[in-house]
Amino acid sequence: MRNNQDIDPRDDPEVKKLISNIDHVGKVVGIVKIQVFDDATGKLIHEQIDKNLITYGIRDVLGELLIQQSLLPAARTTAQLQVKELQMGTSNATPTRAQTTLQSVAAITKVLAPANVSKSSAGVYVFTVSMGVGEGIGTTFTEVGLFTNDGTMLSRQVHGDYTKGAGQTVQYTWTYVWT
Repeated sequence: MRNNQDIDPRDDPEVKKLISNIDHVGKVVGIVKIQVFDDATGKLIHEQIDKNLITYGIRDVLGELLIQQSLLPAARTTAQLQVKELQMGTSNATPTRAQTTLQSVAAITKVLAPANVSKSSAGVYVFTVSMGVGEGIGTTFTEVGLFTNDGTMLSRQVHGDYTKGAGQTVQYTWTYVWT
């Protein structure tokens, strides 16, 4: 008798068939919107929006949140798995699902607070942070990632570059949509 822990269910031909027939239902899509405002006038001076890349890190985070330590002692705690922060960086290296960190040193890290997170409708969760007037001036930003308390990167986006100017605020809005 084989130990079920040694078997990858994705290797089973029937499981492969089921997976290949999955349509869009049950998928998660991440969308990042970046808006740059002139702080003096409040005028929007730059905006970009695009889907992000969901990394492999999210698989174990969601699984461990469902299972918890009572059933799997090696699972991380709920506190470790909670979404914690957005990190903004300066690399434009092509994102891959296997990446675990930004590809540059984080130039700015914004910790999320309850006021930064909302559930806008069933299956739609929004994280919003702002980079203030005095932060990141002169830095050309090209990447952003969403991280848990234990440092697991859930998603990464490489975006069109913008250089943060004096007198500007930047708002990042990260939306996850479960279909």
